Amino acid sequence: MLAVDRQNQILAYLGAKGSVKTKELSRLLEASEETIRQDLIHLENQGELRRVHGGAAPSGTGRLTLPLPEREALHREAKVAIAREACALINPRDTVFLDASSTVLTMTSFFPNQETTVITNANHVIIGLSPRRNIDLICTGGDYERRSRSYTGRHAFAGMQRYLIQKMFLGVDGIDSNRGASELNDGQARLKEQIIDLAQEVYILADASKLEQQSSFFFARLSKINTLITTRPDNPSILNNFRKAGVSVIVADD
Repeated sequence: MLAVDRQNQILAYLGAKGSVKTKELSRLLEASEETIRQDLIHLENQGELRRVHGGAAPSGTGRLTLPLPEREALHREAKVAIAREACALINPRDTVFLDASSTVLTMTSFFPNQETTVITNANHVIIGLSPRRNIDLICTGGDYERRSRSYTGRHAFAGMQRYLIQKMFLGVDGIDSNRGASELNDGQARLKEQIIDLAQEVYILADASKLEQQSSFFFARLSKINTLITTRPDNPSILNNFRKAGVSVIVADD
């Protein structure tokens, strides 16, 4: 693997998990720990991350959010499995909200072609669902974020307040059974915090790598979340932590 490809993968893992360990990266990328350390030094010098003991964390000035194509490629099979489960929950004539996460974008490939109203702050959701004639599409508008290709800010929130939303589908960078759901992107986190009370049911879409993880900005306690749709973690007891907190759990088979 070329150094630039390996470094992009490091940034992808960092964006997904909020922090990375040198040993973990060495195993995942099949490179020596010394090679990974040199990659981290290079990325730190570029302002993309900051090195911490045993690994790396977001710099606060670098890529707080990975570009959409890089996020889509990460854990692709898990995202497909989760997206299929989420789409099976949508009923005819539902009004749903889809956010700008890469997992929610995957839902557009499996979205039922039935009478549905879809509200979104994501350009890629509009593009993905625009061929479906039975779906009414509403874009929130707002402040445009080029990296996530989505809208945030007070205008995005204002554009949603008039609607009764049956189901809200949100991606996360981490979900912790004590503190709740979190995002790496401040603008996305603020919008989700504002809109989450507008929905009758809130679904969090997160593959197993995001369970019991914390990212930079928390936007919802578990009491605000109805259902977690995820993949099976290596330690099944993790799922019980969320069930005990009152969250229904759907496990997608990836």
